[in-house]
Amino acid sequence: YMESVIWAFKTLHEKGLTYSGFRVLPYCWKDETPLSNHELRMDDDVYKMRQDQTVTVTFPIIAGDNVLSAELDGVNAIAWTTTPWTLPTNMALAVGPEVRYAVVPAGPNGTLLDQETAGEGRFLLAEDLVGSYAKDLGYDDADAARAAVTSVHTGKELEGLRYTPLWDYYADAEKWGTANAWRIVVADYVTTTDGTGIVHQAPAYGEDDQKVCEANGIPVILSVDEGGKFLPMFGEGPLSEIAGLQVFDANKAITRELKSEGRLLREASYEHSYPHCWRCRNPLIYKA
Repeated sequence: YMESVIWAFKTLHEKGLTYSGFRVLPYCWKDETPLSNHELRMDDDVYKMRQDQTVTVTFPIIAGDNVLSAELDGVNAIAWTTTPWTLPTNMALAVGPEVRYAVVPAGPNGTLLDQETAGEGRFLLAEDLVGSYAKDLGYDDADAARAAVTSVHTGKELEGLRYTPLWDYYADAEKWGTANAWRIVVADYVTTTDGTGIVHQAPAYGEDDQKVCEANGIPVILSVDEGGKFLPMFGEGPLSEIAGLQVFDANKAITRELKSEGRLLREASYEHSYPHCWRCRNPLIYKA
């Protein structure tokens, strides 16, 4: 049986019908092995409630060669994530094609980015979720935040807009293949159920992220080793303290750096059902 399978694969390969690529899978950094979806149903203890740190981060839009990009130049697109450790490999922001996105100026109370600076800055998020971020954006209540909206755009209209990356570790486009990175892409899976309606994309650490980014010519870049520890390349630059840290241990350091650079809009704790390894009971990650 094994020989026939290998023969079949060899025959396909000789016909030029095979390729090498990435697939994002549940991964145990302790045992250093991927897991199948079947293994996520091994017993009732695989999924456990877990507290994770979440962050909402700003991504300032850059003016390009069209009217809308000039209009939105400097507007902060805001994205929410339960995995801050994936932010060093942020490669895109995904929006829903038919979702309506509102531009909201900072309110009179000042945003949580800078409580002393009231009325500065503009922010972009799903229109349906403006009320959820009223306090963060400097408003007394949801109604005040919604009343302050200055313009609304669909996800389709935002497609292709570029933004300022969080860090420049992968800025060398020739070396890393990132010429198409750090722009807004459209994805059907984006909803307004939670977060901001704008989804941070790290193609090495999310199944949907990988598929959407691949379709837009954005590469998979791994920032951690087989043990889930950050690579030595992070030993220099703004994230120098995360090199060699396991991903969950790096969350606090990354959040501190986001705050010091004025890119952190909200930090909160989030309780959710999360998969654990059925062998060692450690929390899994998703990894290409």
